[in-house]
Amino acid sequence: MSKLIITENEKRRILNLYSNFIIREQEFKRIYSNPKTNISSEKRIEDINRYFANQDIVRKLIKDKEQLAIWEEMLSDERQKPFVADIVRHIEGSPVVAGLLLTKATEEVKEPQGNKNPALEIKFEPEKKTNFYFRDNESVLTDEGKKDIEDTIFAQIILNINENPDSNKCIGSLIIDSSASRFRNTAQAEKLSFAQLSKLRNDSVRDYIMQRLTELGITLWCSTENNITQNVNGGNGDGTSGPNPPKPTPFIPKGQSAMNPPSTDEAKRNEFGQPLATKEEYDVYKYTRPTLTVAFEMKKSSETPPEIYTNTVYDVQFFKGKTKTTTVTTRRTPKFKRLPIPKVISGVKMVDCPIFNK
Repeated sequence: MSKLIITENEKRRILNLYSNFIIREQEFKRIYSNPKTNISSEKRIEDINRYFANQDIVRKLIKDKEQLAIWEEMLSDERQKPFVADIVRHIEGSPVVAGLLLTKATEEVKEPQGNKNPALEIKFEPEKKTNFYFRDNESVLTDEGKKDIEDTIFAQIILNINENPDSNKCIGSLIIDSSASRFRNTAQAEKLSFAQLSKLRNDSVRDYIMQRLTELGITLWCSTENNITQNVNGGNGDGTSGPNPPKPTPFIPKGQSAMNPPSTDEAKRNEFGQPLATKEEYDVYKYTRPTLTVAFEMKKSSETPPEIYTNTVYDVQFFKGKTKTTTVTTRRTPKFKRLPIPKVISGVKMVDCPIFNK
């Protein structure tokens, strides 16, 4: 239920506005504070920032301290920025606006505790080394890699399951970032491009995680089915990250996908940055890092009181000066046929008529 906050001064101001102005609130269109408005996000942000910058146009119409305090409150609340833009837009496009009235209300919101579904997101940090997930030139997940996924991801999921044994669970999303280093593929991966090897490793981690989720009974997706994102291009965009190997190691130049023939052209070796001194330093660029989100529905007792919080709601009314109108009643004017003007005969003098001018 909303409670209107209004002072005695504002009451007098409202009565004064009603007695001196005509309300024109129906002309106000909420373009930016209405989420259903059909406008692109880029244009919406651009317009909001442009109108917000011209906020002084509103300040000129505010005549008392209480109204100014509400306006300053709105400006300081980032959530009210679209509404402020709507107000400025209306005033810019309506030169007849002579005044406005800002109102502020508090709204009590009750949110049942049982509706909360906390999500557990497990994300690998960018600096985390996962080079041991796969041996060089291979795409089969190693036992060391499986153990790291168990310790990092599934240990937390199992802990949440044990703490909430009766809760429903769903998969929110799975994102996997993978990359190979720029050391040339050889042996069984010699015919694979860097991007192909990165994709195979990405698939191996995806398959293992989905298998373990199934074993734990977590098979439902929260909203989007199979919400899996696989980023396999690495930092260089071709399935790799980091610089080329140091000389004299042959390397694959930029733009070449095949592993043969390799290059030893020193002019191209630094295409991806200064090479590192040792092969071990390239381990950070050979990675497969997953981010998994799992949601748990918390079933709480019906006796648990709902969470109550207050929300501030602002509104505005615009006023236009009165216009005096005069109603004029006229008789119907008969129509007369227009007669031709007679031509003056040359040589004839016009004189007063003695009969008409008596």
